[in-house]
Amino acid sequence: MRGQVNDKAHMELILKSIDNVFEFTAKHETYEQFETDKICCHAVTYNIQCIGESVYKMSQEFKEAILILNGILSVG
Repeated sequence: MRGQVNDKAHMELILKSIDNVFEFTAKHETYEQFETDKICCHAVTYNIQCIGESVYKMSQEFKEAILILNGILSVG
């Protein structure tokens, strides 16, 4: 058992990580520019990992609610 799940905290981390990715990549006009910036590549990779880990740690009920709200999963 992973203990009590704090879905709100995980969602906040996901949103912050998305903001970080946009901020870190904004200065690059092409993928080639981004690819040559090793620090930026590692920072973006880390934030994508944070997103994945946060989604994994969210409760199943919360994940399903998000899918229902976005019309991806139907109720019933």
